[in-house]
This record gives sequence, structure tokens and C-alpha cells, in this order.
Amino acid sequence: MSGPKVTIGIPTRNRAALLERALQSALAQEGVEVEVVVSDNASTDGTPALCEAMAAADGRLKVQRHDVDIGAERNFRSVLDAASGSSGLTSSSRARDAHSPPVLTSP
Repeated sequence: MSGPKVTIGIPTRNRAALLERALQSALAQEGVEVEVVVSDNASTDGTPALCEAMAAADGRLKVQRHDVDIGAERNFRSVLDAASGSSGLTSSSRARDAHSPPVLTSP
């Protein structure tokens, strides 16, 4: 079996309140195989626990956890480095980027 067709990368830090909706949206994409990669940049809120729970429930979710703050640019690069899809996009855990309906489809 080949890898996913699309990787959705979500770099985050201390966004537990918004991250669940963003992850649900990313995992709800229809008609295309996806993996979701979260790079958690040393969050001190509930982000790590949320990521662990959601990854345990859905094998398409990969979580990169950084114990120390590596900065936004390196956190973004961490998402790209962990991606295995043949194409990809990045999103965020900000409310405006958490799309309710699926936004990726295949013809």
C-alpha cells in the first residue's frame, strides 16, 4: 500500500481550544487519502493531551512533540519534514482556518 496522497500539516503552540476543531476538519476530508501531521511547539496547555487522544483514535494523525520552544519557523519545517504525502498543504489551529465542511475532494 502506498502512502497518503495529501498531507495536511498543522504547526501549533498552546492552541488546545481551537485545535480539536481544526483536526476534526482535516480528518473529515472526503475522496482523498490524507494524513494529518501536527507539530506541537512545546505547548503548556492541553494541546499535548488532545493530540495524543486524537492520534490514538485515528491512525492518520501523526504528532511531533517538541519539549522546548524551537521557534515558529523550525516548527513549520518539522511539519514538512514529517510529511509523507505526495502533495500537501498547511493549515493552522486558528478559528478562521478550521473549516467545518470537507474542503478537499477528488474528482
